[in-house]
Amino acid sequence: MTGLATHKLNETVSVTCYGTTKKMKRREALEFYYEGMLCSEGSEHERYETIFFQLMNGAMDASDEIPFYEL
Repeated sequence: MTGLATHKLNETVSVTCYGTTKKMKRREALEFYYEGMLCSEGSEHERYETIFFQLMNGAMDASDEIPFYEL
């Protein structure tokens, strides 16, 4: 994996999607939200994509909410 240190894959991260927060290992979260991106479209795809890229960028807390300053 480029851009993300392999030792970070075992970190526990907090992911909030559709208002529900879960704690999971970064590797599991990346796999789950990547597959979600592949299997969805529209706004659901955007939610999964937002979380996936936050996790890829090293965020410890990821959310499907897009901050107002990124719009």
